[in-house]
Amino acid sequence: MSKLKQNLYKVIAHVFNMDLLDVNSSRGPHDILGWDSLGQLNLILQVENEFNVKFDIEDVFSFFTVDDIYNSLRKKLDIDDDV
Repeated sequence: MSKLKQNLYKVIAHVFNMDLLDVNSSRGPHDILGWDSLGQLNLILQVENEFNVKFDIEDVFSFFTVDDIYNSLRKKLDIDDDV
């Protein structure tokens, strides 16, 4: 798992007060307790602060899974390699 993904998973686990081992790429609002509209806002703010990025509103509305956030974050940070 890439360092970027590990760090993102840590942020998600912290925001939603869950075990790091329970975070994976397919999880999202449909199966993470607290990931509602307010939870999503809090998550986005934490990710932006942690990685020093800003997401466009279009990005935020396209986040349905952890993997969606990860892929957008990779693009924002201009990271091509997932190692």
